[in-house]
Amino acid sequence: HGNSVGFATDGLAAAAVHLGIAVTGSNTLVGNDGQGPGYQNRIGNAQVAILSGGVGNTPVTGVRIVGNTIGRASDNSAAPVGTAIRLLFPVTSAQVSANSISNAQTGIAIQGSSNGPSAQGVRISANVFSQIGRLSIDLNEDNQTNPNDDGDADMGANGLRNHPRLTRAVQSRISGAACAGCQVQLYLAAHAPGGSIDYGATPVAGGITQANGEGSFSFDSPAVTPGQWVAALATDAQGNTSEFSPGSRVGAGNIQCGNGTLEQGWNLAGYFGAEPVSLGTSFPAEGPGAGRVRAIYHLEPGTAVYTRWFAEASFVRTLFSLEPGEAYWFLADAPAPLSGGLSLSAPIPVSLKAGWNTVVYIGATAPVADAFASLGTNYKQVHAWDAAASRWLSHSAEGAPAWAQGFADAEACRAFQVFATADGTLIPLQP
Repeated sequence: HGNSVGFATDGLAAAAVHLGIAVTGSNTLVGNDGQGPGYQNRIGNAQVAILSGGVGNTPVTGVRIVGNTIGRASDNSAAPVGTAIRLLFPVTSAQVSANSISNAQTGIAIQGSSNGPSAQGVRISANVFSQIGRLSIDLNEDNQTNPNDDGDADMGANGLRNHPRLTRAVQSRISGAACAGCQVQLYLAAHAPGGSIDYGATPVAGGITQANGEGSFSFDSPAVTPGQWVAALATDAQGNTSEFSPGSRVGAGNIQCGNGTLEQGWNLAGYFGAEPVSLGTSFPAEGPGAGRVRAIYHLEPGTAVYTRWFAEASFVRTLFSLEPGEAYWFLADAPAPLSGGLSLSAPIPVSLKAGWNTVVYIGATAPVADAFASLGTNYKQVHAWDAAASRWLSHSAEGAPAWAQGFADAEACRAFQVFATADGTLIPLQP
């Protein structure tokens, strides 16, 4: 207890080490389990900060790694480590909790394989992670999030316990599914647009619950706000903790797509009426702005073919109604209202065809990489039309720098043109 490892005598300057603390005996406490500030270990500038494992096949049980600070000097400056905590076979019935882990390539790694010895029964809880390069928890030390399998029958570190699946995340309730009877912990997640470096970061206050016999769980009124990202861990009755679930964005719970106003000239906009509206000889058919729209076009997905309506040329009309949630081009000779309103508590998926598609994004406003993440790499360009300036705004999915992007966020209820490289389904983020 109370060790400073990887630092010079001033506690700040780096003194690089290969291994900070090694534990080979059972029932060993490494760190501060409530004895006071002087019992805290501080470890940095190490390839591995804390290692727990046996000699040969001698079991190591009851190890507790608790309350250590890893990856930061005493002045909170970075003291990088490769792996913060590493547990090897034949470790079992271990506890890793309340550690502060930062500036690490991997937070907690547990040795295992599908056809060889694996560490088991490692219970992980209440740790805080920041500035993690790969995974905050890595079962099998393979530098990848392991996929869930039906029946959770695969083998490896901690039995490769399936991670929870968050099915709905809104401010009033976060719900999902996990192993039946398992404990579920909720964390705020570190998130970058697109989710390429997401990891569980900070435990949510009061964010511990139990899945029922069918595996369902929920957190009512959790201490989160819309726009934050969350992830979850599951721990079974044998103490096997999973990797983190993929991150989910917290929504406000509903979205409203209300009345809009068409600018003079061309407009790309969604129609949000409750019912389809038939197109007669004028649009809008009545009220303020009646008859100000001269033409309406609708792109057939994946093609360059438009159906169209003209106010003064009925003989070439191929568009006869507006459908709720669809995007249209409107040509107005003066500002005109576009009436309608939708209030929804769930996002609306949109099927895309390879090629150009015009879609309405009905989901939470978010960076384009998050809003279109369900398409994976199967899209290249997203365009938004600026009706007031009569110009396109473009966003590239192919790594263009931020200054080169015409816009950053996919706004709720806005219409976009998307070039898809394959058929797919756009599933917007939870409102």
